[in-house]
Amino acid sequence: MNTNLSTQLDFQEPIQLDRFQIVDVRTPTEFLHGHIKGARNIPFEKIDDWIQIILDWDCPVLVCADWECVSRRAFEKLVAKGVHAVDGGNWIRLEKQLGKVS
Repeated sequence: MNTNLSTQLDFQEPIQLDRFQIVDVRTPTEFLHGHIKGARNIPFEKIDDWIQIILDWDCPVLVCADWECVSRRAFEKLVAKGVHAVDGGNWIRLEKQLGKVS
């Protein structure tokens, strides 16, 4: 079983983004209006349907959403299922910090 990496990103240290899969838990419509380049859209309501696939990725997941409380709930759900996860919070703030937008 995987364990939690961290609850939040520390932007004081360089981030090796290539070791993460970014998961945006907003609705498909919200995702289409803008998202972080390379992010996968898995709406919050569908996370349980994707757990085995996410575990098979065998890499940490960086979770983001419009609202930090939603990102946090998705993060907690993933960690409870054994996924290595990090709460990235708001996707717009996260993409600015990462310098990636699509």
